[in-house]
Amino acid sequence: MTTIAPPAFAPKIFVSDLSAYNNGELHGVWIDIATDDVHDEIQSMLSSSPFTLAEEYAIHDYEGFGSYQVGEYQPVDEVIKIAEKIIKHGAAYVGWISVADDDEIADDDKFGDAFIGEFDSEDAYYEDLGETYVDSFKAGLDEATRSQFEAGIESAIDLVRYGKNLDAFDVRFAKVLGPGTFQVFAYRRHV
Repeated sequence: MTTIAPPAFAPKIFVSDLSAYNNGELHGVWIDIATDDVHDEIQSMLSSSPFTLAEEYAIHDYEGFGSYQVGEYQPVDEVIKIAEKIIKHGAAYVGWISVADDDEIADDDKFGDAFIGEFDSEDAYYEDLGETYVDSFKAGLDEATRSQFEAGIESAIDLVRYGKNLDAFDVRFAKVLGPGTFQVFAYRRHV
């Protein structure tokens, strides 16, 4: 398995004052979820509104969430929770939220259970899986048989095809970091 260090993800949201927005003015603030107190920043922005009694806000932009789409009126605490997981797990979690459904994202255990690792390509994952199975098989052989296997049969095995045939999971691949890096998530097949 190839492990590639993920870049630092810094989820941010742009929160707008709806009183100002509805009156044709843009009054809002970019909030860095990793370093700012989100609720305090929102209240401070609303307090400095050019309109009295500004109470309502919306998330009008965001970055650092990968392909996850933050909703305009999504509860801020829900956005913070997802952002904190992105900050903690980096590219792996960004990949997760691109392939998981809402129920899976809400279940904290699903990510850890499903994440297998990062690979250079889909075939690299299957080759690694095939190699793991072959190594396991060889470990059960006596030394003479293992030597014969390594000298002859092993070189004829297409590890990628073997890995694909042996895979007991529904595998989801997420491509987050650009060319050459895939996050791999697996789910047990229901047979």
